[in-house]
Amino acid sequence: VEHNDSTGAGGIIEEGGVQWMTSGSGILHKEYHEKNFSKKGGEMQMVQLWVNLPAKDKMTPPKYQNINKKEITNVELKNDAGILEIIAGSFKESTGPASTFTPLSLFNVNLNKGKGTSFSFAPNHNTGLLVIKGSVTINNTEKAPSNHFVLFHNNGNEFTVRADEES
Repeated sequence: VEHNDSTGAGGIIEEGGVQWMTSGSGILHKEYHEKNFSKKGGEMQMVQLWVNLPAKDKMTPPKYQNINKKEITNVELKNDAGILEIIAGSFKESTGPASTFTPLSLFNVNLNKGKGTSFSFAPNHNTGLLVIKGSVTINNTEKAPSNHFVLFHNNGNEFTVRADEES
C-alpha cells in the first residue's frame, strides 16, 4: 500500500509493515495500491485501528510514521510458543517503535499450534484480540476462530491465549 498526505509524508507500506498516523490538528491522506502491486496483483490483507487522542493532544501537529517490518521489536515467547511483534507499547522489557499519545500496546502475535502465552494489562485498559489467521482458545474456555474480534471485560488484568492451529 502506498501512502501520501498533506504534510508531505508518504511511502510504501511493505508486507508486515505499519503505517502509524496521528491526525492531530488535521491531515489529508490517501492510500492506494502501489505501482508494483497494481501490475502484479495478489492477495492483500490489512487492518486499520483508530485511536482517539486525549483532549489535551487533539490539536497537536499531524505526524506520520512508516514502520518497516525490520524495525518492529520481536520477542520469542517461552516454550516455543511463537513470536510476538511489538508495534507500540511494551512486553516484558522490550518496547515497540511507534510513538503514541495514548498509552496503548499493539502486538502482532504468531502462535504455534497447541502453544500459548499469557498477557497482563492494566484493568482500566480496553483490551481486544483480532484473530486474523487460525483459531485460538482464551482462558481455556472461549474459542475465537479466524476473522473474529474478542473484546475483553475490564474486570481483571491477565488472560491466556492458546493456538488451536497456527494462529
